[in-house]
Amino acid sequence: MDFYNFIVSFKYVAIFIGTFIEGPTVGLIVGFLSRVHYINLTLGYFSHVAGDLAADLVYYTIGYFGGVRIVPRMARILRFSVKDVENIEESFDKHSKKVIILGKVTHVIGLPILIAAGGVRYKWYKFIIFDLIATLIKSAILVFIGYHFGGLWEKADNIIFIFSGIGLIIVIGQVSILLIRRFIKIKNGDIKIDGAEEEKLFKKWRKRK
Repeated sequence: MDFYNFIVSFKYVAIFIGTFIEGPTVGLIVGFLSRVHYINLTLGYFSHVAGDLAADLVYYTIGYFGGVRIVPRMARILRFSVKDVENIEESFDKHSKKVIILGKVTHVIGLPILIAAGGVRYKWYKFIIFDLIATLIKSAILVFIGYHFGGLWEKADNIIFIFSGIGLIIVIGQVSILLIRRFIKIKNGDIKIDGAEEEKLFKKWRKRK
């Protein structure tokens, strides 16, 4: 999609919709168009914030309502017990600020993090507060770059994409190592879980959720 022409044609509505699809690129364009006085800087900025926050809430909602079905299935494949899942939930709750901010900054891995936040049923009001703070900061940085570097916004967007890609590769690598180690332990019989008992516990876990 040609976000630049889309925004030029429909302005603030386009900024909201475009941010929902590709936040960083649109944020840079908002800054550039604000500098040439084609759009109002304040309205453009808050339209970007609103679009980014709306997208995050959609992903969170997907995880919130879909997680109770997906988590038990994944747990059966990876041999996670209910206790393991509850420990993950507790860990997410303790480090929620860092995790949400990481998702916002890296952009590419933001989607699974946002869905995971809903999947572990992280408190929605806390999610909105932390996500809004991170969104306000991220949008301000993107608009600032687009405003002061003008026509270079395309190059800046490429830089963001490259760094996001590097972050994604690092995360995928770490997760892959953890999964390989776990499958090795499962194969060697180091992880033993009573499937029938865990199935009953997961049914209770789903009801609590």
